Amino acid sequence: MKHPKLASFTVVEVAVALLLMAIVVALAYSVLIRSHKQLGSFEQHFTTDNSYRLLHHALQHDMHVAQTAQQAAGTLLLQLADQSTVHYTFSDSLVIREMPEIAVDSFRFQVDSIYFGFEAKPQIKDGGLVDEVRLYLQQDRLPYVLHQEKMYDAATLIRFFKRIKTGTY
Repeated sequence: MKHPKLASFTVVEVAVALLLMAIVVALAYSVLIRSHKQLGSFEQHFTTDNSYRLLHHALQHDMHVAQTAQQAAGTLLLQLADQSTVHYTFSDSLVIREMPEIAVDSFRFQVDSIYFGFEAKPQIKDGGLVDEVRLYLQQDRLPYVLHQEKMYDAATLIRFFKRIKTGTY
């Protein structure tokens, strides 16, 4: 009795097909892992850049609406028109923006150095008026420079220096 011949694959052909399929799956998996790592890196950079933009916007707004800006012991004190204050405190790994009884914001940046200036000269005296602030920051080994200037009108400067002369400030 003759058996009909069935069309089929040999063991070697099946093994080669499985090997090729395993290679394709391994390549697809490595592409998936790489894209996941890049997405995580992108999210980290986006978060850091967003935090920088928020800090820049807050400092820009506060310097614009402040009547005076002073530095004291490495902090920035902004006196607003309604007699409230905004304090910026700089530590090694944090910038803290504090509006007493309203809000506290913190920005996670390594503060490399701070420059306070008045009339294009460094302001080193505590309580001294500031018209320029430069922050040299770092986050994830990426440098950020934040530069903000304050424009004073003559009346504000006269009032400030009169208060210093009389000791009421």
